[in-house]
Amino acid sequence: MKKRLVLGIADQTLTTDLLTRIEALEDFEVVHVSESTQELLPAVLNHDPDVLVLDRHLPPGPISRVTHDLSVRRPALPMLLATRAGDEDALSLALEVGARGVLAYPFVLAEVNDALTRATEWGERMREVLTGGVHHANVQGGVVTFAGSKGGVGTTILTVHTAWRLAQQHQDKQVCLVDLDLEKGDVPSYVDLSYRVSIVDLAKIADDMTDRVVRDTVAVHESGLHILPAPIDVRDADVVSASAIRSILSQLRQMYDVVLVDAGSNVTPAQAAAVEMSDHVIQVVTTDVPSLRAARRQSQSWIDLGVRGTGDLAVLVNRYSRDSEIQQSTIDRLVLGSRLEVLVPELGRGLEAAVNTRTPSHNAPKSWWKALDAVVAETAVVPAPPAEAAASRRLGVLGRRPGKEPPAPAPATARAAAESGQVSLETVGVLPVTVAIMVLLWQLVGMGLSFVWAGHAANAAAREASLGSSSSQVVQAAREAVPAGVHGNMQVDHAGDQVQVRIKVAPVGSGSSTVPVDVSRGVTTEPRG
Repeated sequence: MKKRLVLGIADQTLTTDLLTRIEALEDFEVVHVSESTQELLPAVLNHDPDVLVLDRHLPPGPISRVTHDLSVRRPALPMLLATRAGDEDALSLALEVGARGVLAYPFVLAEVNDALTRATEWGERMREVLTGGVHHANVQGGVVTFAGSKGGVGTTILTVHTAWRLAQQHQDKQVCLVDLDLEKGDVPSYVDLSYRVSIVDLAKIADDMTDRVVRDTVAVHESGLHILPAPIDVRDADVVSASAIRSILSQLRQMYDVVLVDAGSNVTPAQAAAVEMSDHVIQVVTTDVPSLRAARRQSQSWIDLGVRGTGDLAVLVNRYSRDSEIQQSTIDRLVLGSRLEVLVPELGRGLEAAVNTRTPSHNAPKSWWKALDAVVAETAVVPAPPAEAAASRRLGVLGRRPGKEPPAPAPATARAAAESGQVSLETVGVLPVTVAIMVLLWQLVGMGLSFVWAGHAANAAAREASLGSSSSQVVQAAREAVPAGVHGNMQVDHAGDQVQVRIKVAPVGSGSSTVPVDVSRGVTTEPRG
């Protein structure tokens, strides 16, 4: 099987000469040629090549930023630097970008073959190492994009509260929240935040961005969460181009442990760039047909643009209720991504206080935070430390320590015989408590029914007395309002403008003693014509 190559070369002379040499090799084939750094990253993610060959002069910006992003997301991908002969800085640049070798023009077939062979061998060994280690997406600063299927599905509050939760629970990590809903984004509505600059200020200098400029632009919330707000003036949204988003997210990935992006619901060039750059994309839907249809159209748009496939798209169901007409099986059939197991419940007005006060922790239900923690855990937004992950693999995969055999499990019959006495003792100990609880519940039911029956009888007797009926008729009306089995324990007294009904209840275990249940009603005499 031929090894797949992606070329990132804008110089047509270099491209033609190198393609001619590679075509003469039986073990390699070129699957894509990128002529810009903007085109290079999606090409690598979509084609997943075995070797990447880069031109140091690939426009529009320095390739070091792209190679750093690729080294984080594809650490096992070997890179070769293509350059013209006599370029004295080629070796130092190769070391800077992490290249495995240099190809000097004019290219020699034997040298190209040797360099590609060594690079592929190194890549195979690295993949073997990473297969037994921590996955590359969990090594450094992950970018997670939340995108709503349509407006109003709760994307912003999910993103903001998840970012705030991460900042609170992982104070040793730097968390950044990016508001990329350029036209309608309003993160400050959910957290109390004052700011003067926005993502527009970074987009204007995307090619010359530095760590210091980013830190001067990002607003810091009192919780420790760093926030990059949306444009203050909607007319500035056009400044935030797709290439600027790629540069901004690449820079943020280097500076922060976790970057959460609220990408809104509209499929724009900026949103597509964020989806393309993300390690995880979470599509937020609700249990209604318009939301699910919009999610399907959105996913298909990303596929058509080549920025995200369905295999790495997670679908999060928000405001889920068991009483909803659309349930999980229907959602699975309508969406194109993979639905997360966690379902964010319908909370009604449960988040009203947290939203109105712009304080996420203010009276937010525990079920809300539990759901957000489950989303973080299921998507591996914050990975476990490498030491813990390695320990769990050693125990889970190997199953035992070297040199020690695990003890043989006891036979099922032996375990059952050993536990039979314990089960009997537990049953004997629990039985009295169970009987006492049942007796108490039965007594409470009896008392409650007595109050209900006494109330019905008193109401009926009062109505009959208000018509001027005799005492016997009043008593008869009260008896007819309750079951016949209660008549023997019921007493009806009619005196003046009051009717009193008493039902005697005999508590369990009280012998002949009873407890009276009394209900009185006033009598209003009806006028006669």
